[in-house]
Amino acid sequence: METNGHHGHYLTMIERKSGYESMNIRKVEESIEIRKDNVGNRTSNSSIRILSADMTEYEDDEGYQMPLASGGGDERKDFEKQKQKKFTETTRSEHIYSEINEEDLPPIPATPRPSVKRSEVADGYSEKINMDKGKIILLKIRGFSKECAACQIDLNSDKDEITFIGSQDVVMAAKLCMYQCLEESVEETKYVSKGFAAILKEKSSWIKDTLKKEKIHAYCTLKDDNLLCCQAFSKPLAEKGIKTIMANLEKVEIPYNEGHFKYVNSKEWTDLVSKLKNQNKVEVEMNKDKKLIVVTGKKGDFQTAKDLIKRELNKHAEAKSEKIEIKGSKSVCFHHGMQDKLEKIKTDISKRNGSLQYKHDPRKQTTVIEMKGDSAIVEDKKAEISQLVAAIWQGSVDLQKISNKGNDPAIMSRSLDSSSGKKFLSTFEEKHKCGIEIERKKDSTHDLHPVKPLPVVHGAEKPDLQRRNTTPDFGGARPKQPQQDGHSNFSSYRIDQLEIILKEGNIVHERSGVLVNVVAAGENNFNKSRITQAFMRKCGPEFEQKYVQAKKGEETRSVIFTDKSPGLKCREVCHLEIPKWTGDKSILYKAIRDCLRQCSIRNHDCVAFSAVGTGQLLKYPVHEVVNCLVSEAKVTAQRSKCITKIKFVIFDSATVGAFKEKLDRLSESVIYDRHRHDSLPSDSKEAIGSKDGSDRPKLTVQAISVELFAVSKAEGEKIRKILSKEIKDTFLFEEDYKHDKIKSISKETWKKMTSAAMKDHVWIEKDRDTLTFKGQKDNVKGTKTQILEILLNDKTDSHAVSPSGRNSNHQSGNKKGTPGYWLQQCDEADVPAYWKHFQGYLRQIISKGKGAILGDKAKRVTIGSEDPMYKNIIQLVIKTWDAAKVGHGADAKNLSHSSINVTKIERIENYGLFDKYLTTKKKFYRRLADGKTCTALEKVYAGGNKISSGPIKTAHRSMTADLDLASYANEHWFFHGTSDQYVDNIINKGLDDRLGGDKGMFGRGIYAAESSTKADQYADESSSKRQNKDRKMLLTRLLLGNMYVTKEAKQFKTPPCADCLKTDCTKGHHTLFDSVVADGKWLFREFIVYRSEQCYPEYLITYDRVR
Repeated sequence: METNGHHGHYLTMIERKSGYESMNIRKVEESIEIRKDNVGNRTSNSSIRILSADMTEYEDDEGYQMPLASGGGDERKDFEKQKQKKFTETTRSEHIYSEINEEDLPPIPATPRPSVKRSEVADGYSEKINMDKGKIILLKIRGFSKECAACQIDLNSDKDEITFIGSQDVVMAAKLCMYQCLEESVEETKYVSKGFAAILKEKSSWIKDTLKKEKIHAYCTLKDDNLLCCQAFSKPLAEKGIKTIMANLEKVEIPYNEGHFKYVNSKEWTDLVSKLKNQNKVEVEMNKDKKLIVVTGKKGDFQTAKDLIKRELNKHAEAKSEKIEIKGSKSVCFHHGMQDKLEKIKTDISKRNGSLQYKHDPRKQTTVIEMKGDSAIVEDKKAEISQLVAAIWQGSVDLQKISNKGNDPAIMSRSLDSSSGKKFLSTFEEKHKCGIEIERKKDSTHDLHPVKPLPVVHGAEKPDLQRRNTTPDFGGARPKQPQQDGHSNFSSYRIDQLEIILKEGNIVHERSGVLVNVVAAGENNFNKSRITQAFMRKCGPEFEQKYVQAKKGEETRSVIFTDKSPGLKCREVCHLEIPKWTGDKSILYKAIRDCLRQCSIRNHDCVAFSAVGTGQLLKYPVHEVVNCLVSEAKVTAQRSKCITKIKFVIFDSATVGAFKEKLDRLSESVIYDRHRHDSLPSDSKEAIGSKDGSDRPKLTVQAISVELFAVSKAEGEKIRKILSKEIKDTFLFEEDYKHDKIKSISKETWKKMTSAAMKDHVWIEKDRDTLTFKGQKDNVKGTKTQILEILLNDKTDSHAVSPSGRNSNHQSGNKKGTPGYWLQQCDEADVPAYWKHFQGYLRQIISKGKGAILGDKAKRVTIGSEDPMYKNIIQLVIKTWDAAKVGHGADAKNLSHSSINVTKIERIENYGLFDKYLTTKKKFYRRLADGKTCTALEKVYAGGNKISSGPIKTAHRSMTADLDLASYANEHWFFHGTSDQYVDNIINKGLDDRLGGDKGMFGRGIYAAESSTKADQYADESSSKRQNKDRKMLLTRLLLGNMYVTKEAKQFKTPPCADCLKTDCTKGHHTLFDSVVADGKWLFREFIVYRSEQCYPEYLITYDRVR
């Protein structure tokens, strides 16, 4: 019984155990179902399990990467412990039951055990489940079968099934663990193009290899033909898988054109596409709408296929040719400024087996570009060239803004339209890489006119009281009647820098910065004035709409500005709102003043008024309106820097007359008056000797427009400033020439002068004894020379002129040494009488003019041995030679000769250089006239002691030879030795104190000697072998003035102060010495001046050294 009781008790425990297992199994199955439902519903936002970094990988039999513990990692150990604990709790029930008593067992469950599909195998229970291939592979990647060591698990991704083998509770636990694991999986997707999809279908093994290479624990596959899916145990990993696959795929769109149509529709093309698909594993699609060939493939396969397609397209392309022609100044700009870009285009076409031919014709101003080659490249480069041409900036150069003074616009117009002007522009274009277009304006002219009104003078009056002729002339043609903006009659006046133009006409046709409209004050009065009605007819309703819009919020203002309306030639319209005339003229003055002030603030340079308020509506008196407008214009001329021109455009001739009368009384000068031209006599083209003595325009010049073309706006603005400056500097060069003889020139002489000026496009004006020349600089110089030669040959003898430039009847009664005498010497100072060239005052000026053009070339005059001057210079050389001192001193090295033999003497006649010297000499004369003196060297004392060693050795010989020297100013001859290489520079440009060496004992200056022996030391370099033949020394004039005598070597920048003897004197009322004399223990005395104007090299002496 005990046995049976014991046995029964055992059975009861077994039953209870079985019941507990059954209940446990049901709970596990329920958990599995829940887990199973969750699998596949995992979102990228769910919590994820992070595998330890302390893991390596291995491959399963399908090549997927699987994590494997490397050992030693704490994180991995914890993970394994938790996993094993969980699995053990589920599977080792016999161990559980061995540890509990019967009373501790739970009651036998009433619910029957669930039916489980199972199969018996030799090793126990087995179960198969179907599973998505991707998830099976994820389990492989995870190494799931290794995690459940107590259960045999077969992960078969080929059949999409998983087999579990083991005891039932072990299988259940393994399934639960699997679903828990799969809950953590994430899937990322991306739709791909048709081409990419085709590549991915064929390259499934490549996907696996790529993920393996990049060590990405994920599974990628293509679903629904074009959906790329990537499954992994984390979102970043799934995203990385997608990105990695896409990064290794490439797509390119290769354009084709009409030249390829035949080829891409041929069997040859079809064969090429099949070859690329089979061999290169790429997809080739045609987008015929966009004319594109789309090539997709794996990077390694893709490039070869792409290059092959391009080569075949180039090979089979039908050649295309295009011709582009650019004309005018835009062509010039393109030629100068786009060469680098054009060369690049040419290179690009050449690379595609095409060609580009470029031809620029500067005479016709045309550029022709011809391209041949593949249709695509030709079309592409044609568009590129067209863009370059379209990008060329165009802007006008306003001659009035360069200078609107007097005749300047006319002078610039005529000069730029001449051959020399065109040469100037051509050079400028090339230098600044731009184009410039000159176009003559139709019905627009400039008139050359007098600047000042001339008094009436009759021919019987004395010559010195004859009428001044200020008539500018290019040749004496009678002017055409100028037309400006459709107005036949106009006058031009100048007040300070303001030009006032009076016209008869309709203001709505006028070109101006601002056009002034007049509006009657009050509601609904806008279009009641006649001037507003004229604007409305011209512009339409938009004119009133703009006014109404601008008036909103500004009801109290009497001056309203609006943008220009269609048809108007202005930038803005100023609406002047004034009430009907009540007798209070201050209202009108304020309105006009406010209008002009606002125009100035808004940077307008030109304002046009009608006869404001003089119509039947407002009834302002004409004389009040005239007084107001003219007066306020005068105020504007004085105050505004912006407004340079005011126009009065008057509809009726009676009001024009009132304006004209007021302006005639007010303005300084009438620039041009078309209203008086109808009464000009037939002989008006010659001003000199006319009966009424009035000045009349002499020539009408066609007005021109100047357009500038540049490669960009920024470059164009920069070039425009440079061009404006160069035009002004080049064509508005001005020079005056003054002489008494000009007062009495004959009519015939004046005609010759104006004819010469006309040939060189130079403007000439005569004002009493002065001629003014203006035009291109070189032309002015040349014209001036011609006209002065004409003047010289004029036989008018009313003012006989002596060679010295003074009246031959002049008798001097001034005693030598008196102020009057020195002033007379100053007036009569001239080139020496013994000079061959440049004799006479007019000849001097003519030669000076030529010198400015030719570069002041000196003339050498050889002095014959029979000439007294030759003998005097020979004696000067011999008397100052000291053979005992030859070879002595630092500068006399390698000299061993005993004397020198003069072989040639030349006089240097350089008027430009001598004129500077003469100017300084005159200053010395004026100083003498003021009572100051220049002490001779032998009379210089310091502290009551004579400090010089005696008179200048060349002084006595110079005076006895009558060499035209001013001894009272201490002007004397001195020697200056120099090397052959410097001779030409010295005789043409003079001795330059700035080029004196820093090693000079007395500073940087011009050194001269009274001894020919001293000068000989410097006739060649002392450090080299001395030359004996054809040595050179100069005999120079030196203006020593007041001399500072020193016995010590000291560096001077200028002579010291004559009052305080300091070298750095800063007192303005003190004066300096004029020169320094070194008179001490040295072998020779030296004489130094520190200004080149105090020295003139007059004779060049050639000599040989004699042993």
